[in-house]
Amino acid sequence: MIRRREGFTLIELILGLSLLSVVMLTIYSVFWGGVRLSYKTDASQEVYRQAYWSLDMMSREIENMVKYNLSESYPERFSFMGTKDKITFMAPTPNGLKAVSYFLLAEESGKVHKTIVNYQAYKKNVRVTLGDSQPEQTRLLVRRQTDFPDFVTGQRDADITDDDDLEVIAIHVKPEGLRFSYSTLGVAEENEAASVSWADEWEGNDLPLSVRIELNLVPPDNPDGIVTFDNEVLIPPQVWSRLR
Repeated sequence: MIRRREGFTLIELILGLSLLSVVMLTIYSVFWGGVRLSYKTDASQEVYRQAYWSLDMMSREIENMVKYNLSESYPERFSFMGTKDKITFMAPTPNGLKAVSYFLLAEESGKVHKTIVNYQAYKKNVRVTLGDSQPEQTRLLVRRQTDFPDFVTGQRDADITDDDDLEVIAIHVKPEGLRFSYSTLGVAEENEAASVSWADEWEGNDLPLSVRIELNLVPPDNPDGIVTFDNEVLIPPQVWSRLR
């Protein structure tokens, strides 16, 4: 009696290995797909967190700024100055009164010693707009604070590259992606309410009614996409009262 040897044929082995490869490839694809999705979500949320934090910080400092009339002692200096891409005002800090400025800086402009990007704070009334563009190298949104005596005397106005008081507020900002505008009341016509007009620059002893901040960020996972955030900050009446 001949005993038949049990086992797998070559075709069965090849078929089994093929099925195992398909299963393993599917598991691998699902796993790495989840990893990529998680990374993309985290990168997108990082942009939103940075924008909300930055706008919240700028808004709070503008709302709590201190206004001084410097016309008698320093007629060429103003405690509130703004252009379309930079704003400067006086703000109380734990180390005394400082001139605080916000503006964009290229990463290669010099060293920035402190980073205070925050991923928790947010402001609910910030508007968000999605768009497409072809951005250049991104910029840093920085906060600079200058001692009051240095500000009124004009010292350190030009040198910002080696400034120890520069703080990074947000990264991934589009070039020219920070814009300020300033509102004021126009002349009221007869039997009509005064209209509000906006300007790209503000300088003088008077204050604007409000400041509009627009911030454009580039998601790191989508360099061709632009996310726009904007917020309008009203100047509180108590700030006006400090002017007198």
